[in-house]
Amino acid sequence: MKNKSSFPSLAASALLALSATLPAHATTYLYSSNGAGSVNGGAGNITAITTTYDDVAHTLTWSTTLTSESGTIADGFWLVLSDGPNPKGLSDQLPIYYFDATNSFDPAGNYNGLTPTLTAYGYNGLNANSSYLDPGVGLMSSISGVAWNSNNQLTASGSLTSRTFSFSLDVSNLDSSLFVNSRYAAAGVPFDPANWEGAGYDSSIGIWYHATESGGADPIYNSEGFLKDFPAKSQSYYDISDGTTTVVPEPSSAWLVALAGLVLVHRRRSLLNRA
Repeated sequence: MKNKSSFPSLAASALLALSATLPAHATTYLYSSNGAGSVNGGAGNITAITTTYDDVAHTLTWSTTLTSESGTIADGFWLVLSDGPNPKGLSDQLPIYYFDATNSFDPAGNYNGLTPTLTAYGYNGLNANSSYLDPGVGLMSSISGVAWNSNNQLTASGSLTSRTFSFSLDVSNLDSSLFVNSRYAAAGVPFDPANWEGAGYDSSIGIWYHATESGGADPIYNSEGFLKDFPAKSQSYYDISDGTTTVVPEPSSAWLVALAGLVLVHRRRSLLNRA
């Protein structure tokens, strides 16, 4: 009887211990699309887009799949995300990401196992691909390690018929106006930290995404691991404002609910047995 009656208190203790380790008010937002409404060009047809953002862990994920168009398909992309408005026109408020998978495919167009590269910059708000040059403020680089977490992941897969590109990034630094301000200051570029919105989004999302096909030319990087040239012979794009996200339930919270239920059920049975 001693072992049985001690279960509720042990479970309750475990419940309290587990709850103490959980981040407070963590929310993960999810946006997913089949690419409907995208403008599909020589860089392929955008058939799937999925992104998530965890507002406590500051983890941003992105995944996109494309199929070929007239025998060509993307080997990279650039991307800007906002918390609702179309990112175009929002100067020095958001990061822009450049994903380079030009070396991740063999001459036949098949994935060769090489990891893509990714760099991020302060976005200048222009409807152009030149934010890596103007204002030229590098914020993150998988090449040099600037603001790069070893747990970040970059993946590419597929062939000339269909390709998928994805990343999972710790964007804590990109969410920090202090960090971004230090990068702008080091580059000698004026910057107002109060305007910086960071890498995340919430119940609403804006997307400016261009899949790019380099035409066989490789991007060029400087000694600090940031772009000097990002060739884009062909492009396809997905451009939205005020997209609706959904909230992803936290597994840890679900576990707490289940454990709490188990404690209550056991306690009720114990009371009934005593009666």
